[in-house]
Amino acid sequence: MYSDLYIKKQIKIPTWVFILVIFSSIFFMSRFFSGNSMPSKANQKNLREFRLVNIAATRAGVFWQTEDKETGWLILGESETNLTRVIADERDLAEKKGSYHYHYALVKDLQPNKNYFFKIVSDKGVYSKNGKAYQLKTTTEQRFSGTAKPAYGKIFLPNNQPAENVYVILTYVKSNFPLLSQTKASGEWLIPLNSIASIPQPDDKVKIEFLSDMDSKTTVEAVAKNLSPLPQTLVLGKDYTFLNMEEVLGVTTQSSVSVNPKTIDILYPKEDALIAGASPLLKGLALPNQDVSLELVADKKYYFKPHADKDGVWKTASDVKLPPGKATLILTAKDEEGKEVKIIRSFSIAKSGEQVLGVATGSASITPTSAPTVTIKPTAPLITVTPVPTLKSAGSNYLPFIISGSAMMVIGLGVMFIL
Repeated sequence: MYSDLYIKKQIKIPTWVFILVIFSSIFFMSRFFSGNSMPSKANQKNLREFRLVNIAATRAGVFWQTEDKETGWLILGESETNLTRVIADERDLAEKKGSYHYHYALVKDLQPNKNYFFKIVSDKGVYSKNGKAYQLKTTTEQRFSGTAKPAYGKIFLPNNQPAENVYVILTYVKSNFPLLSQTKASGEWLIPLNSIASIPQPDDKVKIEFLSDMDSKTTVEAVAKNLSPLPQTLVLGKDYTFLNMEEVLGVTTQSSVSVNPKTIDILYPKEDALIAGASPLLKGLALPNQDVSLELVADKKYYFKPHADKDGVWKTASDVKLPPGKATLILTAKDEEGKEVKIIRSFSIAKSGEQVLGVATGSASITPTSAPTVTIKPTAPLITVTPVPTLKSAGSNYLPFIISGSAMMVIGLGVMFIL
């Protein structure tokens, strides 16, 4: 009786309860700590565009376009089953990922002449090539002694502001190798050409695309001799052709008056040209050894009377400083029959007031800056992407250690209860 009243019975936990607690704890811990860097939602959309660019011995670039604005990054490895390296979009910050239509990731510190595998990841799913990882191969170590000048120029938005962070992709027609760059805050861009094994000859054709997340695109067709720099400041959304000297400042629009271009014409500036300089060069054609009358209308009217030389070329470069905005040039001259011909040309002065490239306005050219040497790989065709619902996480996996530690902690607590 005394023992029953004053000595408490030891409470024992049933074995099945102890086992249940252990497995429940392990399940909870695994769910809590196993955060996967891959989104679980499968992406049912296709990439609109995919290209391997700037492929070299120790680096490679991946450019892609999505249907909607979304985040994007790469997971990369030396085998398809071990994609542990994460490569961010070049425009992303360490703490924040942006949503874009166009994405570019540059992979550095690679080995020459080696295969690598990667997949494209976004907040909406994982892009792959028919369920398998994409593949790229770096080039062998090569040294080129070419002295080709870089392609460079400047591009503005339609509102006369510099076009910043626009992707510039140059494709050399003979080799079909793409090189990629981005415009600076000033709208300037530069792509080196001396790293290409087959350096473009002066009359070789190239294609340059300017791609912006504002759904604006500009395409330029030119020959290599007209790339350093492009003869005219570009306006995003318009297409240009610089294939020969007669077209060197030609935009898709034409003069507002139909005349014989071999007799009377305005060569500079072209119709709707955007000029990043306050004093544009005025140049054109007329009958040889004849005077022409020019009326320049901007903030006020300015008058010039240049004289055509023996080849019928006239030009004038005045000290007049035009304000930003629209301007109109009116040419009046006489044709072979003595009749008066009038040509009206509209153009714009950029608000920034910066100098233009080349001979488009007679201003000084920009000086190319140094750029990394790149060797590139042929453009890849449009790829249909098969969604991948799950994928091995990038980086080290700490889940086994967390689960083991949690289990040991629970077992210890259980032993304490039993004792």
